[in-house]
Amino acid sequence: MTILDWLIFILSALIFAASVLTVLHHVFFGLEKTNLNDRYIWGLNIQGFFVLSSLGCGILAVISAFVIFGIDYPAAIFELAGAVAFSCFLSAMMLMGADLGRPFRVFKIITGKNPASPLTLDFICVLLLTLLSFIFMFGIFMGVREILHLWAYATLFFVVLCLLAHVMLFILNKSSDPRIKSFEGLATVSCSLWAGVAAVTLLTLFTGYRDLLLGALLAMTIIVFATQVAGLLSALLAGQKPHTFIVTGISFFVFAFLAVRGTLIESSPWPVDAAICVLVIVALFIEKFSMVISFQKVPVLPHPYSMYDKVKPYRPSFSEVGNLIAGLSLVIVATYAIIIVREYILPFIVGLFR
Repeated sequence: MTILDWLIFILSALIFAASVLTVLHHVFFGLEKTNLNDRYIWGLNIQGFFVLSSLGCGILAVISAFVIFGIDYPAAIFELAGAVAFSCFLSAMMLMGADLGRPFRVFKIITGKNPASPLTLDFICVLLLTLLSFIFMFGIFMGVREILHLWAYATLFFVVLCLLAHVMLFILNKSSDPRIKSFEGLATVSCSLWAGVAAVTLLTLFTGYRDLLLGALLAMTIIVFATQVAGLLSALLAGQKPHTFIVTGISFFVFAFLAVRGTLIESSPWPVDAAICVLVIVALFIEKFSMVISFQKVPVLPHPYSMYDKVKPYRPSFSEVGNLIAGLSLVIVATYAIIIVREYILPFIVGLFR
């Protein structure tokens, strides 16, 4: 680790230490300080869980695809990507625990004897993917080709299952046209994979795999742009207002840049490519945020009384913002902590027994 890495780690640790106090407040005192009500039953905690678990799924999907198709990959970089995925899942579970008010209620999800619940399926998949990312980032039995391929197939299976649980939890329960639900479900899955490709591309900018992954990012961008346009058209044809145009605009911009980069220019400076990858990850947050918020805009009162029920915009509380900051900083802290354990602590322990 360089001096810059240590500075980022220490700064992130300080931010996490300060912001985690809001999480601890929820642990000991419950959810008294949120702006949740009978309409906005899900707040920024669930939105953070949605984003981070989706990003972790996307990263593991990319790693699994490389292994399954026998594509050579930089082991050290991909193990780092596995560490980022692990940190995302860890942070996502922390935000879910904060949203429950009492984290130990999370065991009720498993012991509640409701396996048909999308939340139960989502939580179980996140737990298993956390374990699978841990196995990969520490290279446990990953040197055996058969076990590595078994890991890849199992990981890809639970990634797909987790993303489908997201669709069931956030999309299928919406009272909208079935055609709109279909395209929103496709957008939920495709945006998650899109951000995963962007995250892995960001980690491989200084390797020979940069152009390969940017090509994969272009392919995923085309899919995302197509699903976004289809979703907009289906909403307009059904006489409903699309919940966001921002992701459509971002996907078109990324598509235009990558298309020009691949045809008119040979390459672009790494800061520009890095900015494009970060923009895709930001688009993931916007897509998940708008998806969760649009789900909760259904009138509380039945028609015709609902026409007099003004829809107030969602305003996250201070504690919810603190929880999100704690979750994002935990991703950085946990990733660097894993690097420190692998590079310094484990070699030191091994050296003691030699």
